[in-house]
Amino acid sequence: MSAKIQILSNTNFPLVDVLKSELIESVNVKIAVAFLRKTGIDQIEKSLIFALDNNSIIEIIVGLDFRTTDFKALVALKELQKRFSNFNFYCFGDKKDNHNELVFHPKIYLL
Repeated sequence: MSAKIQILSNTNFPLVDVLKSELIESVNVKIAVAFLRKTGIDQIEKSLIFALDNNSIIEIIVGLDFRTTDFKALVALKELQKRFSNFNFYCFGDKKDNHNELVFHPKIYLL
């Protein structure tokens, strides 16, 4: 297995096309995003399920900051977690400490 590094911009390549393609070829996937919408899951769902059916290990960290992640996305992730033992997801919520606010805002895809 060889490593492949791609640095992508949504202006040059539709990121969703790259994610779908890489998901079906990957054995270990780690994704960290600032927020997640159900419409985003819908776009990669077939590739995600294909990878999980083929024993890929997939972990997703989703930020809850600014309340942008929608409830339907979390329900979809929970359903995947119930269905596949090789899928896990985690949520990172915002925390306020007086005047300092911690914000989780990555966009990282390791496939």
